[in-house]
Amino acid sequence: MTLDTQLLTMISMIIGGIYLGIATQTFRRISVVWKNWTVLTYFLEISYWIFQTCLLFFILYHVKNGELRIYIFLACLLGFSMYQVLLKSTYQRILEWIIKIVVMVINGIIKVIDTIIVRPIRWIIMVLVRTIQYVLTICYRILKFIGKVLFYPIKLLISFIQKRIPKKTWNKINKSLTICSTIRYKFKKRLKNIFGNKKA
Repeated sequence: MTLDTQLLTMISMIIGGIYLGIATQTFRRISVVWKNWTVLTYFLEISYWIFQTCLLFFILYHVKNGELRIYIFLACLLGFSMYQVLLKSTYQRILEWIIKIVVMVINGIIKVIDTIIVRPIRWIIMVLVRTIQYVLTICYRILKFIGKVLFYPIKLLISFIQKRIPKKTWNKINKSLTICSTIRYKFKKRLKNIFGNKKA
């Protein structure tokens, strides 16, 4: 192995260590979103470290054909330590600034979607519902009026018959109708009790 290859490997692993520090801090900052979901937290944590390991090994494979030496781990650790000491606080401020911008953009997109799509659809649905309610109300009133018109002659006929029938006879008829209505009510109640007991 030439000196140039070793130097390139060292520089690559130091940069890889710095990248690992940046990626880990970013992942930790974003992980607050799903911290309440334990299963998802474990899954993403394992997936994150598998991905980072594969990425660093991919870099090492292209630089040094995948050969592992102790100084490679030390170089990676050196890069990570350099990040913690020199770059962490600066990157943390940059990361918070980026997150604020992303949140502002997402909130803006949500407001635009709500204004352009959601509110018009909600307004259209509300207008349709109120229109249907109004039409149904009008139809009910028309049917009610038609019913009154149709049954008005029958009402007059009953009133005419009532005036022509002797009072005693009408009372007997009315009493018979009341008895029939009472019998029908008791019969329906009895059937309800019978079928209700069977269902129970």
